[in-house]
Amino acid sequence: MVDLSSYTKGLKFFTALEEEELAAYGIKSGDKIAEIGAGDAGFARRLLQKKIPITLFINEISAAAIKKIKWTLAHDPLFLSTTSQVTAVTGTLSSTGLEGKNLNKIIIRDALHHFDRKTAMLQSIRKSLDRKGQVYLFERYKNDCAGDCCPMLLSQDGLLETMSKGGFHLMSEQPILQNGQWHYVLTFEISRW
Repeated sequence: MVDLSSYTKGLKFFTALEEEELAAYGIKSGDKIAEIGAGDAGFARRLLQKKIPITLFINEISAAAIKKIKWTLAHDPLFLSTTSQVTAVTGTLSSTGLEGKNLNKIIIRDALHHFDRKTAMLQSIRKSLDRKGQVYLFERYKNDCAGDCCPMLLSQDGLLETMSKGGFHLMSEQPILQNGQWHYVLTFEISRW
């Protein structure tokens, strides 16, 4: 018989880390949220497990990823039984596909540094938010990176400069240690000047 106690403890620790990240987004009932560059429906699943009714758009530019997300939405019991509205949205290199949706929150997890057309995409994000909407980045900084880092990561200064040029200003930064690496939840709002 296999002892699963250490595995279970690891899962509880991982769940606690996820909870810290989820809490940073301050999700409330009725929020209109988009995850940009989702890759799959994994994060959406974690949001729905909180059982907070929201409107959620899962954005991706890859046709294969969108196909997989749509399959998940149509077959996963969690998505089939939720009271939240969940929609897969195909974006492009320069558009979220969500312009005019007046979203409260846009979450970008480990994806901003992969945007090929950052300025155009940030303009699209601005057009997708309501006037008090917020953008949440979950990113690592190149200058903090140790080991298995994406070569496209931005430095802290580079990331802040990119967001500023895109018309956003930093409201808060929350460090979160996950798997021995520092990640940051950065909250931005549309610059008023």
